[in-house]
Parts: sequence; structure tokens; C-alpha cells
Amino acid sequence: MTLRIKRFLNRSSTQVQAQFSDELADTIGIANVAIASNIANVPPLTIKSVEIDRDVLTINTSPQFPLVLYSAIFRSTEQQSFSSTSNDVLQESGDNNKYFFIGMEGENRLRTQMLDDMPDVYDVEAPTPVRNYVAGLAERLSDVRHDVFETGNANYLSVQVDNEIKKRGYSSTDRLNNEGAFEVLRVSTAPAGVETAGTIEFSDDIALNLLSEYWSRANPVIATFPSDPVSLRSIRIVDE
Repeated sequence: MTLRIKRFLNRSSTQVQAQFSDELADTIGIANVAIASNIANVPPLTIKSVEIDRDVLTINTSPQFPLVLYSAIFRSTEQQSFSSTSNDVLQESGDNNKYFFIGMEGENRLRTQMLDDMPDVYDVEAPTPVRNYVAGLAERLSDVRHDVFETGNANYLSVQVDNEIKKRGYSSTDRLNNEGAFEVLRVSTAPAGVETAGTIEFSDDIALNLLSEYWSRANPVIATFPSDPVSLRSIRIVDE
């Protein structure tokens, strides 16, 4: 039986799934999958991990750019063929090993709120005319909001905003509260002025690994690094 793609689902902005006609070999890995953008200035998605559950391949990626056309490419490598447990190899002629899909919608809290407030008689999960209309209206309102904040931000470039809390969204990009900044002074997991307790250990094993990996550049003196507390910051330097 020829191995082929049966079904493809874009689960979220960071996960897609492909179902095949036969159970997949558990040796298929990240190198067997690529997701390319069909727009020149949009980078391809980074494949972070793959999971195999019988005939279903789950691919975890970097966030998709909204509404961008992507092509998922399943391919064999010199080290590992894209094959089934029956040793049938996926054919790569033409588009047999490709699947085209559209990037998920970008994060829009206004759209989410408007769709959540819709009466239950409307189907807002599928791309129905009602959902498309509400989603389009929400996008326009969000654009107006962004324009207002951008205009205000342009008038007050010298205002410094401290400890602006940002939570990473599911889209490929995030927005600052004032829509922009000409300089980012600090990025941290804790507010300014908060002391964080912790230790950084430099063991003999780390020294041996550095000397082994960078034997031509690493200074052997790192093997005699003292055990006394030195600093709460560290950076590995192998060129001195």
C-alpha cells in the first residue's frame, strides 16, 4: 500500500496534524518535516518537535503568521526515510508529499469577546457568514484602536514606561501597550528593584565538557576554578 497523506488539520498557531494512510515508523523526526512560507518576507516555521501516534503525526512549531499561505513538506533524508511500519516510503513526486494551509488568525481579544457574546443559535466556530462578518468588524475596530494609541505614542516619545507586564500570546507577534517604542531598556521576568535569590554552579564536569568541546580555544585554567562564591552572574568564555 502506498503511503500518502489522508487528512491535514491546522490545530492552532503552533501545532498542525497530518494523518497518513498507514501507521508511521517511530523513527520519523524533525528533519523529516519542513513548513515553508509562500511569501518571500515571511520566514519558514521552526519545527520544535514531532509526535507520532499510529497514523497521526503531530508537529509543534513556532507561531504562524496570520493568514499566510504555508506548505507542509514531508520528506525523507539520508539518515531516515519518511516511511510506515510496513516500510512503505512516502512518494515525493509532484505534490504528493506536500499540503498547503493558511496560517491561523492573529490574536484579537476584541474578536474573541464579540464571538463569545454571540447567541448560541449562531455557529461561530466554523467560517460561517455571520462569523466572518463579526471577525471582520472586530479587525477594523482593533485597527482603529491601534491607530489611536500609535498617534498618542508619537506625541510622547520621551515618556518612559516602567514594568509593563506582557504575556506571550499565541500569535507570531505581540504588541506593546502603547503600540511602539524607540528603545527597550530592560526585559526581565521580575519587576525592577526585585531581588531574586539563586546560585550558579560551575562544576568539574562543566569544565571538562568545555575543555573537550573547545579544546583548541578553551583556557585550561578553568579546570582550577575556585569553589568560593564569586558572582551571581556568569558567562562562558572559551576564547581567552
